[in-house]
Amino acid sequence: STPNGDSNKFAEIWFTAIALQKENNLSPDDFIPMEIKWSDVPGRGEEFKNAIIKKEGLNHWLQEYECKFISSDNLLIDTNKLDLMNQSVAAPFFTSKKHKIQFWEAFKPNKQYLVGVDPATGTSKDFSCISIFDFPSMNQVALYRSNIMSSPELYVIMTDLLRAIEAVGGQSYVSVENNGVGEGMISLYQTDEYFPTSATFISEGPKKFGFVTTNKSKWSSCLVLKDMIENDDLNILSPTMLKELKTFVRKGTSY
Repeated sequence: STPNGDSNKFAEIWFTAIALQKENNLSPDDFIPMEIKWSDVPGRGEEFKNAIIKKEGLNHWLQEYECKFISSDNLLIDTNKLDLMNQSVAAPFFTSKKHKIQFWEAFKPNKQYLVGVDPATGTSKDFSCISIFDFPSMNQVALYRSNIMSSPELYVIMTDLLRAIEAVGGQSYVSVENNGVGEGMISLYQTDEYFPTSATFISEGPKKFGFVTTNKSKWSSCLVLKDMIENDDLNILSPTMLKELKTFVRKGTSY
């Protein structure tokens, strides 16, 4: 029987045992994985499989008969898709020394980049993030993440990244979440006489700088994110970002 989730003790033992077996590195004290396929049981063929899927759903089948560790939480992204994404995420090819910015690809000339900024207070309670994707392929290029960075410092990091894109001949489109903390960053942008000329600041409208998040707008954005990821229109490469998606669950009218 396969328990729910992919972070419980049984799942940890099972996956570790499989990995050790593949490496031919088992010791007498290790757990030995032994799986009996559902089709090995007499009377269970494709008709049995199709009947279970029709009655209980695909996730139930994968969990109970294919030994997939599927979360029972109300996740935004389909668990099967999250499972497949384990194969596509990868360690960054480069991490900057000063700010620990992770890069999966170097900035290139004549390319367009989308830069999303989510500022936090910098008091260790939440993370400030800068996430960069190239356009139109929507492959993740870079990620900055910190829970101790203030808004003015985050603004400097953001503009440094925009200048790095400009330096190689790229074009960037940037926006900031306009919450209480984000207003400070937007004020810095409005008074910045040296903002990179190749960067375009995107806003909701002429009177709303950046993007204001409400329960309604967050819900809509989550559905767009879900659709893009599950249809392979957004390629996430960060293991950290994938880990957060695995715990990104519905709470009330939002996620």
